[in-house]
Amino acid sequence: MMRVYLLSLFFLIFVGFSYSQNIASVILDMPENIIPALSVDNRTMLLVDSTARVIPTVFGEVEKLTYRDDYLKVKTSDVGTIQIKTLDTKNDTYIVCVIKTVCAPACDSDIKFYDSEWEEIDKSTLLPSMTMESFIIFKDNQKHQTIYKSLLPDICLIDARFDDTGKLVLKLDVEKYLSGEDLKKFNQTFELKELTFKWDLVSFN
Repeated sequence: MMRVYLLSLFFLIFVGFSYSQNIASVILDMPENIIPALSVDNRTMLLVDSTARVIPTVFGEVEKLTYRDDYLKVKTSDVGTIQIKTLDTKNDTYIVCVIKTVCAPACDSDIKFYDSEWEEIDKSTLLPSMTMESFIIFKDNQKHQTIYKSLLPDICLIDARFDDTGKLVLKLDVEKYLSGEDLKKFNQTFELKELTFKWDLVSFN
């Protein structure tokens, strides 16, 4: 108990001398529904204690995978991860991007944006719209449209992640969705491309 108290005290001092967009202060103030398993004490230990990579909670273990000044990625289950990143803006405030991904086995990411008061922002104002076709190179458009539509569902299974430079990388997770002959047919017929977006203080482009 004393250890948690000292960590909390250190954390509050640390936040007080940090910029408002520092991920530590954002994690401490975030609503419980962002990472439901983490209490305030859990968050403090996860962020301040460098030796605490796995935090036991009432919902199971939460594992810290990556932690930087503006970014946190945690594993919440065998199939789930959550990424939280602060994005600086031109008006000296920040936007928070939250990516929740479930891989079962194909990965499907839900991307949401919030302002500094944790009010959700319309995603279409910050990220270009895209469909499955955005990720696929058609070698022969007319011939292969029919094959493509027969292999893939209407649901767009996108795996989203932030790379080490802070760019948002999106990938259509075909390899884990298709198998056997379907995957072979897809690879013989199409090429996949990742989409990479850079934050310019206003939106991703």
